[in-house]
Amino acid sequence: MPSAPGYIRCFAGGHFVSSFLVDVHGFTFTGSLGSNVPAFSCHASIIYTALNQLEGTRSFTGHIGVNDIKIVVSNRLVIEGVLDTPIDPRIHVSGSGVWTSN
Repeated sequence: MPSAPGYIRCFAGGHFVSSFLVDVHGFTFTGSLGSNVPAFSCHASIIYTALNQLEGTRSFTGHIGVNDIKIVVSNRLVIEGVLDTPIDPRIHVSGSGVWTSN
């Protein structure tokens, strides 16, 4: 399956922005991880099978911590990365996000 590099940045209150470079095109996935998630940022990658997975509004589930983040989007796309700073205890997250291209 293809993968692409990027990052995830989560702000106080759980709002997040993730951005990835697929070929020469930028894609951004924004949403909320939940109010109990602390601010963090890390390098991440997406694993996908088709570019149409990077569009629309999508629900997701996943975890943050202790040392990694993994979000599985409803269309089986995966966002994962290693946290720069551990988050302990591990937090299970779910929600929805919106893909945009730039």
